[in-house]
Amino acid sequence: MTDAGVPPDPNPTAATTSTVVLAVDGVEIIADPNRMLLDVLRLNGFVSVKDGCSPQGQCGCCTVLVDGAPRVACVTPVRRMKGKTITTVDGLAPDRRNLWAEALTASGGSQCGFCTPGIICRLEGVAMKGADLTDRDVVDKALLAHLCRCTGWQTIREAATAVAIGARNPERQPLDNEAAARRAFIEGGAPQLVGPEVALGRGGFAADTAPHDALVAVPDGDGWFVGADLDAARVGAGKVQGRRSTVRAEPPLSVPAGDWVHTLRTCWIEPAYLETDAVWCEPGGEPVGPLLNGGAFGAKSDDSLRDVAKRLACEHGRCVKVVYDREDVVARGTATRRRWNR
Repeated sequence: MTDAGVPPDPNPTAATTSTVVLAVDGVEIIADPNRMLLDVLRLNGFVSVKDGCSPQGQCGCCTVLVDGAPRVACVTPVRRMKGKTITTVDGLAPDRRNLWAEALTASGGSQCGFCTPGIICRLEGVAMKGADLTDRDVVDKALLAHLCRCTGWQTIREAATAVAIGARNPERQPLDNEAAARRAFIEGGAPQLVGPEVALGRGGFAADTAPHDALVAVPDGDGWFVGADLDAARVGAGKVQGRRSTVRAEPPLSVPAGDWVHTLRTCWIEPAYLETDAVWCEPGGEPVGPLLNGGAFGAKSDDSLRDVAKRLACEHGRCVKVVYDREDVVARGTATRRRWNR
């Protein structure tokens, strides 16, 4: 396995061509107009906006409000955001934000909390247009833009109804969050947060908690390319992030000989989780992640990325964050290896 060094700026002239001033949650930030909104938000510390599939625009985890309308940030060019107001879940009015968090927690509409900031933003945007969140069809239509199915839709419908009528606690038994956290620790073997803050994306995911100046490593053939940030690492590794494929999907399963009444053939199904694997490590320290707050149904129990992060941190003498994108999870992840080894 070989590793490339930290690359130079992949586009050194971009920063000198022009910049765009973005208004995010009441704060102005200066951004490169050639980048996508999700990249700029996360680089500037707005980590409630999650990266689940970028730049495919399919999972909904990076949904924010742009002038009050829901928009998927990973396919939104920064250059189109000039003069617009961008609101993340953290930029909502505190009472409204807390109402959503408490309702989702009480209804069971949030598990690891990776998808819920985007869901809150979308449903809040729908409500801003005057739609009735007690209407099941309204909520279901909005949820079509979100890939996560961990809790099912019924619990999210209940939370939306509670928010619509201003009820801070749906009619359920009081929750013992401390007991739930202890159970989650036993199941996952790592400390788990349980409570309203999790629904706001504050579960402590490794991709969010890495130091701001951490280098980023992405797969590069049989090795890893280490760059100054995620975009630089992808450029250095020659990674082309796409939204669609022209490859025709063919069911790979053969049907054994037998007197079958019916046969059913399907394509392989990819792992369902949206929080892609990430681990970071300081030189000489212990790796952080990937199983920090669930969201993977046991598929993050593999330690291989921890070993990579620890080795690269020592080699570079700096904190290194090792990350998979959605394609990497499908092709290289633990669930995939288990499937092929059967």
